[in-house]
Amino acid sequence: MLEESSKKEVRTKVPWAVVINTSSEASQPDTIECDDVKANEPAAIQEEDGEILLASDEEVAVVPEHQEDAVEPEAGAEGEDALDAADTSSEDVASDEASEDAESPECDDAVVRALTDVLIAPDGMVQPQERAFAVDLLLQVMDYASSKAKHHLCDRLSNMPNAPASLVARFINDPDLKISEALLLRASCVTDAELISVVEAGDTQRSVLIARRQHLSSAVSTALTKSGDPALARALVKNPCAKLGLEAIQRLAAMAPVHMDLMELLVIRTEMTTGCALHLFWSMPAKERAYVLGRFLADVQVLPQIIVMSKPGADLVATALRSGSGAGGRSEDDQSGQRQTTSKQKAAALVEALEAADADKLSHLIGEFAQVESAAADWIVYDEGGEPLAVACKALGVSRFAFGDALAKWHSVRPHKVEHEALQILFDTLSFRQARMALTYWDWQARKIGPYQNYSVDLNKP
Repeated sequence: MLEESSKKEVRTKVPWAVVINTSSEASQPDTIECDDVKANEPAAIQEEDGEILLASDEEVAVVPEHQEDAVEPEAGAEGEDALDAADTSSEDVASDEASEDAESPECDDAVVRALTDVLIAPDGMVQPQERAFAVDLLLQVMDYASSKAKHHLCDRLSNMPNAPASLVARFINDPDLKISEALLLRASCVTDAELISVVEAGDTQRSVLIARRQHLSSAVSTALTKSGDPALARALVKNPCAKLGLEAIQRLAAMAPVHMDLMELLVIRTEMTTGCALHLFWSMPAKERAYVLGRFLADVQVLPQIIVMSKPGADLVATALRSGSGAGGRSEDDQSGQRQTTSKQKAAALVEALEAADADKLSHLIGEFAQVESAAADWIVYDEGGEPLAVACKALGVSRFAFGDALAKWHSVRPHKVEHEALQILFDTLSFRQARMALTYWDWQARKIGPYQNYSVDLNKP
């Protein structure tokens, strides 16, 4: 049965049908089989991926098969809108299918897991060539693998003592920090050079992860301290597995007076040196000062004698330790009595200056009697805490009772941050040799000699 009309609909028995606008008045069948369509002219036929496409000089619209009642396009502008809508609909469907395929990670995850199993297999189960080929394949598919697959691979790599260097280098700088985290935190296969390069790149979050590593060399620790970032410093001093070299300790010591929360963490480190600790002493609160004086000052016999030999003019230690005949043929008892008188005179002069609250005179006496640099003597006298003054009085032979009475008068004029009772306890706890050792370090600090000769921080002020 044939019916004449100005517009005819051509359908095929394939997943897609086409509607062709034609101006021919010749009658055509309502439904044309696929073979009939191919024979129909002037339309050109293309077969692609199971679809039949008809191309002619006239307008063509593709209509999905499930739309059984195809809407014929109307002439003019409305007909063009209908054709555009149909084209857009077909493109959206194709785009959605492609998106679903791209977002589906099952295949990629399976490939990555299989290749990862080859990497971690025992040496007897796979050949080196197979392992190398698996590494190259992983590098190839990583750009298309899901985040879950990458995370799984990095987790396995972090437990391998000899992980492939190419994969490690690929993932420690991965844009996704969660993927790099396992390698940066615990992978022993990551070299110091690779860690230092990450630190020097300036990524604070990655550097903090490195500072928290289970194994951290002194070279990497030093690199972490160069930026002066307090977040890195905190993570580093909190890490008991990190090895801190001398340069790192000195840099951290320079930061501690500004960031006081570092102070307590730093002074308890086993790598902390006596020189750094006594340099930090001037900016420490009372609790940390007492800890430093108790931990870093030694009460040994030989050190004061060495001080005497290195400073022949310092008769303070000689008064307490030297014995035997001297020049002029004096007896030992005569020399002992003279030394005792000299020590008492010095102590009396110090007590008199303390009671008078004469800071300038007291500083001069400490510098002269203890044979320390005038700058160090000023630090001792003008310190707000009062602990250095207790140390100096102990080293210069002031008795505990004279110190207590004089300190009360000193406090009445120059109140300190530390209570009188706490200073008295510190004075009683320190030995003469410990006090002498502290004065020696402070003298070295003022002169910038000994352990402070090549110090990495400014020591112009304590």
